[in-house]
Amino acid sequence: MRNGMKGKSLISPVSLTDQVADFITMSVANGELPAGSKVGERQLCDSLKVSRVPVREAMKLLQAQGLLHGEPNRGVFVNAQSLEETLEMLEVRATIELIAIRRIQNDPERRGSAEATLSDSVDELRKQAYIKDFTNYCLADLSFHQCLVELSESSILLTLWQSISRNVLVFLLNERSGDFDFEGSIEDHNRLIRKIFSNDAEIENELKQHLIGYIQHTRNQDRAKEYSDEKE
Repeated sequence: MRNGMKGKSLISPVSLTDQVADFITMSVANGELPAGSKVGERQLCDSLKVSRVPVREAMKLLQAQGLLHGEPNRGVFVNAQSLEETLEMLEVRATIELIAIRRIQNDPERRGSAEATLSDSVDELRKQAYIKDFTNYCLADLSFHQCLVELSESSILLTLWQSISRNVLVFLLNERSGDFDFEGSIEDHNRLIRKIFSNDAEIENELKQHLIGYIQHTRNQDRAKEYSDEKE
């Protein structure tokens, strides 16, 4: 297993359906399939050289995960996620990861290897930051947090986390701008690791700030703008 954990892997080999779902997700994240656009089944089959079966299964999966939605007699479309929906998704994510952290903290045999594994994940962030590969940095960021959930060795937490992970990736790629602070983000991850393994009492606040802080700031700015507009 990639993260060096002992025992049976919780991760199944990537299926063709998942590969198609990942392709669609990246197309949404990079703007090739903007919110509201129709997802063409035949175009995907032609582009990926696959049959309709994995494409249809991938589209059903992404509808269940909230990235797409179907309309009777019209087809399948990319969801336009509101700010409130994004916040709800990130709050669910924070809850899953906090439970994972508690499981790691409460298992002395797991702590040492878990800290080393997460530090290795930060090394991958550093590699992508060095070459300023924004997309792969976001993928490495997602991998860091999946690794955190994997280390809890809870199949329930991992299933829940994977159900929102594609939406998280879209959020990461859209939320971050071209002048993204790579070094600041790496330090955020290192600080999170330190707080996890020092049993810092502020770990819950740290995690929520790490995952949700930016978008809460954005929401506060939007509310302030709305209030200003109303006064005018």
